Amino acid sequence: MLYFPPRGPGTGRDFTGSGAVEIFQNWRSWIILYLLLLGVWGVMVKVASVRLNALTVTFVSTTAAWLTVVLFALPRLNFSSRLGVAVAVACGVIGGITSIIFYGILKYAPATVVIPLSTLYILVTVVLSCAFLGETISLRQVAGILLGIAAVFLLTT
Repeated sequence: MLYFPPRGPGTGRDFTGSGAVEIFQNWRSWIILYLLLLGVWGVMVKVASVRLNALTVTFVSTTAAWLTVVLFALPRLNFSSRLGVAVAVACGVIGGITSIIFYGILKYAPATVVIPLSTLYILVTVVLSCAFLGETISLRQVAGILLGIAAVFLLTT
């Protein structure tokens, strides 16, 4: 089992002392905004994907995302964990590759099918989190995942 727990006071939260992550402790309120924004994003990304090639959509959207993150993150950056930075770089590479694939698919398939199907990545995340991070999953969570899968297939068929 590979598990790399974060170090420092307040482990699992903002251990830089900057307060950057503390605003998200009430995550249930933030998830509503997250879902609304991603819902709007789903419509907008389809419009962009049918008018531009996948590389252009990826370049423009990730550049805009990067600039947005810079505005919020710049005063709070902390590169003290080499492993954290390395994994974050790998996440960026994977995110870039998956963005190109996703935008390419959206050019040819309906957003109402592609976006719900793309959410099935959570199955891979759950399996890998259990295998490599030592996380456990309850029967109730398994039932929720199965209902989610059923919902995706009902929405896309």
